[in-house]
Amino acid sequence: MLIIPAPVRFSSTLQEFQKNGNFVYRDHGISAYRDYGKTVYHDHGNSAYHFQSEAAGAIFVPFWLAGDHFIYAWGTANGAGPFLFLIDTGLAGGGFSCPEYVLKEAKIELPKEGFQGMGGGGPIAVYPFTVDLTLGKARQDKVQGGYGALPPGSEDRLGFRTGGIISHGFFRPFAVTFDFQAMSLYLKKAG
Repeated sequence: MLIIPAPVRFSSTLQEFQKNGNFVYRDHGISAYRDYGKTVYHDHGNSAYHFQSEAAGAIFVPFWLAGDHFIYAWGTANGAGPFLFLIDTGLAGGGFSCPEYVLKEAKIELPKEGFQGMGGGGPIAVYPFTVDLTLGKARQDKVQGGYGALPPGSEDRLGFRTGGIISHGFFRPFAVTFDFQAMSLYLKKAG
């Protein structure tokens, strides 16, 4: 087993680890994962990347790779769907973000007022909510989500319709194994 310590501090966007003399930034690190059988464990505020090939007793979720590092799998939001979710384990402070059509289908109610943030294109308003999510047969209830952070039209940018981003708040209770040979994700409750 190869263990790469990677303490996560969400205040920094340059979270990185070194692989073969090259730095791989955390938001583009999926290309490094493809070189190993791998499991990512989140440890309530700190993360360590444990790369191993075992997935006994885990929930099996097939995934698809779009481009060179976008991982998608089927899931639901509040029982609606299925939707094709982008898997991004690094959405700091949240577990889900979605486009407007998913809000409507999943009957997600937003507060009247959101909070102001700064996106890549300038100021944005984000509206928090909670949602019950599945990814394959894995389920997490009351996951923190936010609407408004995704750019309009992002659900169709790769030529197929997506249901948003499923992230850290969903995956936190699991050991997550990415198996790129089998194109499968294995989720196992940690502990």
